[in-house]
Amino acid sequence: MAHTGIQSIGEEPGFDLAHFLACAGVGRRIVHCDPKGALFSQGDSADSIFYLQSGRLKVTVVSANGKEATITLLFAGDFIGEDSLTEPLNGDRSP
Repeated sequence: MAHTGIQSIGEEPGFDLAHFLACAGVGRRIVHCDPKGALFSQGDSADSIFYLQSGRLKVTVVSANGKEATITLLFAGDFIGEDSLTEPLNGDRSP
């Protein structure tokens, strides 16, 4: 039978993802946002990944004439900004 996942060897605890994402540390920080506040805006550099620990998040875009459209709703446990892993830091999306 094949086994998948992270296993502990002996008495050592396995990797605790929930604990890792709940704590600040090297390369991560906890940010508290105001309701109606923004994590980032259109045109900002894609250089961060966010993990939503609690609450909800509405992802919107604004057209040239100022009309706002909701793209998606995110909830606790969701990630946003993961495209920054594959996009160049300067935002150039050309091949």
